[in-house]
Amino acid sequence: MKTFSAFITAHAKAIVVIWLIIFLAMAYFALQLPGKLQGDGFFVEADHTYVTNELAEKFDLPSNTILVVFDPAEDQKIEDT
Repeated sequence: MKTFSAFITAHAKAIVVIWLIIFLAMAYFALQLPGKLQGDGFFVEADHTYVTNELAEKFDLPSNTILVVFDPAEDQKIEDT
């Protein structure tokens, strides 16, 4: 344990610089996050969005109450059908 504490105290400035670099990198990505998030979380315009909107229109239901689950065994896109 003494060697670890000796390393930390000997390289304190370098460790602080590394933490600042990590913090700045995380801040950069955190600033981009609001552009990636929509609604309650991650929202991707994909097949499930298309299916949800079609079901909402056809059955006159709010789209936020519809949960679509795809079966991975039948891995076809809507455009393929």
